[in-house]
Amino acid sequence: MVEFLTDQRPSVCKRWWLPLAGVVAAFFLLSGFEHQELLEKAKAGDRSVFFSLGYYYYDKENPDHSFENAFHWFSKSAENGSPRSLVIVSRFYRDGLVVKKDPDKAAAYRQRAIDAIRKIAPTTDFQFEEDIIAYNFQPLGVDDRDADYKEELFWRRKAAEKGASYSQWMLGSLYEFGKGVKQNRKQAAEWYRKAGMGESKNGQNGGHKNAQKSFCRLTAKVDFIPRDDPQFLQWCK
Repeated sequence: MVEFLTDQRPSVCKRWWLPLAGVVAAFFLLSGFEHQELLEKAKAGDRSVFFSLGYYYYDKENPDHSFENAFHWFSKSAENGSPRSLVIVSRFYRDGLVVKKDPDKAAAYRQRAIDAIRKIAPTTDFQFEEDIIAYNFQPLGVDDRDADYKEELFWRRKAAEKGASYSQWMLGSLYEFGKGVKQNRKQAAEWYRKAGMGESKNGQNGGHKNAQKSFCRLTAKVDFIPRDDPQFLQWCK
């Protein structure tokens, strides 16, 4: 798990990766191969590279950036059943990005994504289906939109309220940095506290370690957490 030590939320590629292996695969594939090789694989019928190609063209910093090409490959990946791609295609229709804005199609793709995600078995990291849904609904990372964070926030809150420590930690980060919600550092501190006091990812007592670090980092920037706070004394010394 990447440590949450900077003033920005972890990017999609840096977070725990199993539900979104395609994102990480895209990063490593494109750092080691020319995209032409991916195109050749795709034309040869290798469906595993569809998401990687979509991600490659979606990145605005890429000289070959093209939302049209990104939509093409994400759509092919979505039709192959990729939950993450289904979410991304739903946002193309939601925002009218290179396609006509169509709320009904956006909702249909979103529901297909949720249905696909619900077939994924919970893990020790993601205890509830809302955890997994929230993770797949995160912004793509190269073109973050507030509407995307709002979608993540909806599911993140559901998981957090069920006691999912990972989502409690991430909900804290949404509040701390004002992503999809009005910035509220007091709310952030409380969600970090809840996650830090809960169970660790392996089910043992001790709390979510990254949430504890986030709490300490936030404590250094605000004045509403007293230095005799029990969690400050326990985690930040």
